[in-house]
Amino acid sequence: MRLDDRVIGGVAALGGGAYAAVAFGLPTLPGQPYGPGFFPSIIGVAMTLAGVGLLVRGFRAAGRTSAMATAGAGAGGESEEAGTGFPTIGGIARYLAVLAAVIFYILASPHVGFVIAAFVIMVALALAFGEGVVRAVIVALAVTILLAVLFGHLLRVPLPPGPIGFL
Repeated sequence: MRLDDRVIGGVAALGGGAYAAVAFGLPTLPGQPYGPGFFPSIIGVAMTLAGVGLLVRGFRAAGRTSAMATAGAGAGGESEEAGTGFPTIGGIARYLAVLAAVIFYILASPHVGFVIAAFVIMVALALAFGEGVVRAVIVALAVTILLAVLFGHLLRVPLPPGPIGFL
């Protein structure tokens, strides 16, 4: 059975709203600009926005589907369903690529460090999802440096240093 985007979006929006409400209620620490609820608040708000986006997309798609069905029925034709609901081989391969990326990061990051592991994962996943090589390398390099600076330096999250520990 395939769930409609409206159902998934509604659940995500409600869940994200509840998550954000709990996160906003967490106490702040004295003398710090952000407390334990800072990142959960961001995640809750992002989840709510993503859910609302899915809701809007689901209602738009439902409107187009019903309009096409009405037009097809009026012309004497039958409307075909777009998908069968079964995953494709490519979809399964992309799912397995993401799973392999997580396993690779767990096993490789202590040895090669965050920067190299993240870069390799981002390039590999971009290629697996059909992106061009040049764009994959450029985006992976930019995002890896951004994440290393943001988490490793600004937020002081201990990242595996690897052989190029300066990032």
